[in-house]
Amino acid sequence: RPIYVIVYSGRLRSVSTNTFKSAPQVAEVAFLLLLHVLLFAWMGFILFRDSKEGEVYMSSFGQSMLNLWILLTTSGLSMSSFTQVAFDQCQQTRSKVHHK
Repeated sequence: RPIYVIVYSGRLRSVSTNTFKSAPQVAEVAFLLLLHVLLFAWMGFILFRDSKEGEVYMSSFGQSMLNLWILLTTSGLSMSSFTQVAFDQCQQTRSKVHHK
């Protein structure tokens, strides 16, 4: 029955056709996003493996990918412990520089 509705409804048919036509472009963007997550997770895993934050948030490649994905999505806004550590360190560094 859903196919019957799509075939005989002009608007719904054009929406369905356009959705299927745009699917390759959406897949391309999703692939590029995945590629960026992989690349930056690998860089974070390598660059921060000897730091305190690296041990907590990037102890394995999989964990660094997961944490990067969480930060990339809207869920990352609630991951304040990760961003708070970086903010605190930045503030400490800035205060040390200004007091010298």
